[in-house]
Amino acid sequence: FETPDTLTIPVTEQGTQTLQNALMQARTRAEAGQYTIIELDPTQITAPIAYPYGINRIENVWIKGNGATISYAGNAGESALRLDHHVILEGIVFEDVEVAISMDTEGGPSSKKRTGIWIHHNHFKSCASTCIELGPSLGDETRHITIDHNIFGEDSMLSSVAGAIDASNNCADADTACKEREANLWLSVH
Repeated sequence: FETPDTLTIPVTEQGTQTLQNALMQARTRAEAGQYTIIELDPTQITAPIAYPYGINRIENVWIKGNGATISYAGNAGESALRLDHHVILEGIVFEDVEVAISMDTEGGPSSKKRTGIWIHHNHFKSCASTCIELGPSLGDETRHITIDHNIFGEDSMLSSVAGAIDASNNCADADTACKEREANLWLSVH
């Protein structure tokens, strides 16, 4: 992320400096192969960010949460953040979410690889379904994901550690042969 063309966007949730606008700008930059750092300013954010579902893949982004809260009580299967590749999430508090983080599976095996993901130093306070949903491995991908130094719980609806991270390899809609092959998932959790 430390390249000459990396852009840092401060987010205050006031005016046009919203997380949604920053992610849309980062998406455009990612399509051009550029990286973006989004830095949330919790001193300027007076309420949890009610994140709208539907932003396309998050890629080439480092979100520095600095303790800011993201809240999204979506419908079943909807997550607050959908990740693709080259993503760092740190210092975010997830509260009142159905699923906090999921991996993007749109586009099937030809989609970009969901790899180079680092989820660390976040606090998953309340996740109704699961906090981190890794999703199915697609036919031609190898994923490298690190999940470290996160807090799962405290006021959480999680009934067990199984609700924290879902690494089940369910088949993507168009990929019925996925259960016969290796997952190709390199997951580091500590």
